[in-house]
Amino acid sequence: MTNKKIALIDLMGGLGNQLHQLIFANYLEKNDFDVYVNDKWFKPKSFIDGTTKRDLEVSSVDFGLKMPNKMLFLKFQTLDKFLRNPFFKKFYNSKFNKLYRLHTGSTFNKDNIKKYNWFKGYWQSGEYLAIDKSEIINFLKKDKNFVLENNYNANTLVHIRKGDYVSWGEDLPNSYYIKSLDLLNERSLLSNYDIFTDDVSIDMDNELYKNCNNLIYNPEENPIRVLSKMMGYENFIISNSSLSFFAAFLGSDENSTIIYPDPWFKSITHKTYYESNWISINSRY
Repeated sequence: MTNKKIALIDLMGGLGNQLHQLIFANYLEKNDFDVYVNDKWFKPKSFIDGTTKRDLEVSSVDFGLKMPNKMLFLKFQTLDKFLRNPFFKKFYNSKFNKLYRLHTGSTFNKDNIKKYNWFKGYWQSGEYLAIDKSEIINFLKKDKNFVLENNYNANTLVHIRKGDYVSWGEDLPNSYYIKSLDLLNERSLLSNYDIFTDDVSIDMDNELYKNCNNLIYNPEENPIRVLSKMMGYENFIISNSSLSFFAAFLGSDENSTIIYPDPWFKSITHKTYYESNWISINSRY
């Protein structure tokens, strides 16, 4: 039996979130955890949290990570069931509990690590992204759908995320995108722009859509294919979406201008990761 701390990391959400989780797993492995990845969120019977149904787009094996066997996963389930029972609440939260902890959210308390650690969250802290970007790109290249290209004759990507964000009240106003385009124009950085979106009710008379070079809307296209297309631009105006974040994070270079929304979300606290040359634009109005 290994003396390392054991980590089980749930994969969940869309492609962007899955990448965050695999990168976080890589972070834990480099910090001397024995890491396993759990993909059961994607099994139909397990899908109960109300978010949009997604498919597993990534291979943990291709990323150099392993899946738990049935015995280990049963051990995690048993520990979670019993130690998080209200009857054991006092022990679970005490200093005497050295055995098990469920970690949720986007960051975790390093002082609260146990022997067995189950991570259920999105892990989007910049600390975990301290990884050679070429490692992520080489991982994505293992998928046949990942083909870097830009056939659209535009230098700027605009990503507009709608979908379930609309019902959550987290979709960004058009003013955010207009202000971002104006800033690029003022700096003579905008030749033309393409919009990638999942919006099903597009108003082509709207200034934002009317003036774009290409409107790319294909909800059935493979997400890895979409990501690789989105990476092929010089400048990026991203939405509060992990997919567009990774397009900018992986596709940009020292000559790129990247604009991101601030705040990232209105209803929940989210510490946005950005690099020193990224530019924030107010997204509240």
